[in-house]
Amino acid sequence: MRRTAARDERHFLTLVIFGCCSTGWALYTKSYLVSILWLSTLLLWVILRDPQKVGVFFRRIYQMGSLLLVVSLFQLIFRREGEVLLSWNGFPLIFSEGLREAVLLWMRYLIIFVLAYLISTVSLFKMLLFFNKMRVSTQFSLLLLTTFRFMPFLFRELRKGLWTIRFSGIKISSLKLLEKYSVIKKLLKPLLFRSVDYAAFSSLGLELRGYGKASRAIIPVDYPLMAADYLILLLTLGLNLISLYIEIA
Repeated sequence: MRRTAARDERHFLTLVIFGCCSTGWALYTKSYLVSILWLSTLLLWVILRDPQKVGVFFRRIYQMGSLLLVVSLFQLIFRREGEVLLSWNGFPLIFSEGLREAVLLWMRYLIIFVLAYLISTVSLFKMLLFFNKMRVSTQFSLLLLTTFRFMPFLFRELRKGLWTIRFSGIKISSLKLLEKYSVIKKLLKPLLFRSVDYAAFSSLGLELRGYGKASRAIIPVDYPLMAADYLILLLTLGLNLISLYIEIA
């Protein structure tokens, strides 16, 4: 049985275990320290994984973090529990529980975003190997991985359409509501046709590869855990113990 070629990516099982633990703690905890601990570990993982792409990643973090900050502000405004931290002319504006939930919500979304970024670095073939070792049916595995490939295609085609509109000298933000609807409709129509065309070719490719002929295929490729994976799993265990101690204390 041949082995997979070594690449700068962790085993998919490592990401699943670490991702489940970090997401579970992010949703459960009410402590800033626990969320910061898991988020900092994820960010450190990204930095050490590929230092050359750190700048691009943090630009995405800045864009996504700004959007998530707006979403988390709703918790700050409408959560009116706890002590009053800020008031104006006797009217309470910010409460302690609202601030806590806003910060925690922002960190939760960031943890999920960083996890999604790390999962996207794993090749689809490695994911297929993982599902195969877990005895997941071939039909479900190929359908799930085809969906993973389909989403980036939609984003690329949508970005192309937006750039075409910009090059035509049209600024969507300055248009009226009906004009925006007309532009968006013209943008989505070709996107729909290209998506149907892509889905048809993907369906043909799956049929040519025997999709549906067997419930499970045996892939003669070994997919072992590496030394770095065991270190991350030990780190995950340590982070769980530290988080548990913080929650109990």
